[in-house]
Amino acid sequence: MSFTTHAYDDVAVIEIGGRFDAQTAPQVAEWLEQIAATTPGRVVVDLTDASFLDSSALAVLVRAVKRCRMRGGDVRLCGVQPSVRLIFELTRLDRVFDMFVDADEAVRSFR
Repeated sequence: MSFTTHAYDDVAVIEIGGRFDAQTAPQVAEWLEQIAATTPGRVVVDLTDASFLDSSALAVLVRAVKRCRMRGGDVRLCGVQPSVRLIFELTRLDRVFDMFVDADEAVRSFR
């Protein structure tokens, strides 16, 4: 897994590539915890290059959305590929996360 981060105004964006699983989830969790602790905790997770997510990755994302929403922010997903989207649909987490085509659209949705 690889990830890069950047910001658009007051929105933090993390781009995740490769496998987002139990071995790599702690790195992402740490970054998301730091962002969720800031006000307003607006985060876009770009999954365009993510090939796989497991339950650990889903748990990290759910924790992040809870923390961000408690602070008036949110976590939005973008670039969710069909194989990864299926995981969200099977777990019904597609009802929890707003999903967008790309990072620009997701960032604009915060306005």
